[in-house]
Amino acid sequence: MLQITCPWCGPREEIEFRNGGEGMALPAQATDAEWARVLYYRSNPAGPYAERWVHSHGCRQWFHVVRDTLTHDITHTSPLDVPPPVPTPVPPPVRPPASPPPDRPSMSASPRDPQANEP
Repeated sequence: MLQITCPWCGPREEIEFRNGGEGMALPAQATDAEWARVLYYRSNPAGPYAERWVHSHGCRQWFHVVRDTLTHDITHTSPLDVPPPVPTPVPPPVRPPASPPPDRPSMSASPRDPQANEP
């Protein structure tokens, strides 16, 4: 279970909180398409991610959390009036080049059984 540090109440267990989605700046004015992007599209990175959480079973305050989506480590919590640090994206892992598949005999190259066609 996660330990989340509420800026007002201190460390508490995850069950006391609710996730409010991506912690992003809201535009002062926006078109319908821009609002749709703000409300419905998420970046979903692998690594540090700025989110908003609410202490629903405590002080009921909203706050910023920077959480690593791979390890669930929480590196920062702050009230909403204090902007969270910009998460540094984690570079994707370097994978070795794929090796070619092993050679397999072709089905068409197999010799035919000469006795299979005899009556």
